[in-house]
Amino acid sequence: MKKLLVVLLVAVLMLVGCGEKKEVAAYLGAMDLLLGEWSDTFDRAASTSRIALSPVIGELQDIRREVDDLDVPGPCSLFHKNMVGAMNHSINVFIAFLGNESEEDVVAQFESGNMKLGWAMDNLADLREEYID
Repeated sequence: MKKLLVVLLVAVLMLVGCGEKKEVAAYLGAMDLLLGEWSDTFDRAASTSRIALSPVIGELQDIRREVDDLDVPGPCSLFHKNMVGAMNHSINVFIAFLGNESEEDVVAQFESGNMKLGWAMDNLADLREEYID
């Protein structure tokens, strides 16, 4: 009887693990698409003049909202939090640039944002290693 319970417990744990892996893979697939959009839009924003920047910031905000609306599996919560934080920071830096803050302040904020993005990308690499590769 004990052997049967152990076998059943192992089977249930394997099924739960498979479901979690599929959820993580689906989430990461959705994030890949959104991160591609984000990267393209960010690059456009970085090369846009102040006077034409406002609509591009709006596009970044739209992408960030889409990311924020995703269902986040438990193992992805740290990555998601860090990525949304990095996106918010980047948007705020573009808004600061738009508002004519000093170049020193904007550069310092961009550097801080790059550090936050680095944390998120490290989280993403860990997730891929554990759940995808």
